[in-house]
Amino acid sequence: MAWTYAQSKAGYGNMWAAARIRAERRPAALKIASRAIANKQRYAAAASVAPGMPWWWVAAAHSLESGMSWTAHLHNGDTLARRTTHVPAGRPATGSPPFTWEESARDALTMPPHSLQSVPTWEIERCLYEWERYNGFGYVKHRINSPYLWSFTTLYDRGKYVSDGRFDASAVSQQCGVVAIAKSIAEIEGAPPVVVDLPVEATPPAPPARPVPDWDVIGWAVNLLKRVFS
Repeated sequence: MAWTYAQSKAGYGNMWAAARIRAERRPAALKIASRAIANKQRYAAAASVAPGMPWWWVAAAHSLESGMSWTAHLHNGDTLARRTTHVPAGRPATGSPPFTWEESARDALTMPPHSLQSVPTWEIERCLYEWERYNGFGYVKHRINSPYLWSFTTLYDRGKYVSDGRFDASAVSQQCGVVAIAKSIAEIEGAPPVVVDLPVEATPPAPPARPVPDWDVIGWAVNLLKRVFS
């Protein structure tokens, strides 16, 4: 099952705002974010195939697909020494192995059905939608939030595809999801365009208006008292 971006934009925005990195996972998420920032220029070069794509979109996907290995395909973590053998198999379809990481990344980002070069805008909701579409909407039918996005955050507990097509409801992902990575990058250098990671303080209610004195009544009362006690 899948849905369009228009159908899911508001939901992704609400989830991004609500998600918090779990305290015990925060050091690991920050470590990955620091590695991503150290290779920002390389990720930015890869992201340039899709106008407007943030460099950290590629960095987070790289972490999930291959643990940020530069000797593995961005498609699925298979070795660059040959074409991919896991889904999607046989990529890149052109060229000769061994492939450079950049060659593989270009193919992974632009191949159908991803075709990320055709994405018109890259607001945070769109980033989330494209990350989930990149990995697949298979978690929808199991009624859990995809760990590819939400692992290490308060919006994920358990449930994981442990291999292609094999879902284990009790398995807990040990990978840092892209949301925790993006939020950690934001914490370090404010990269994502929309970051709502701290509780928003409620605006205190205005104090009640003070009553305006009715000076005519007050003057009448004063004159009355004067007559009584004179």
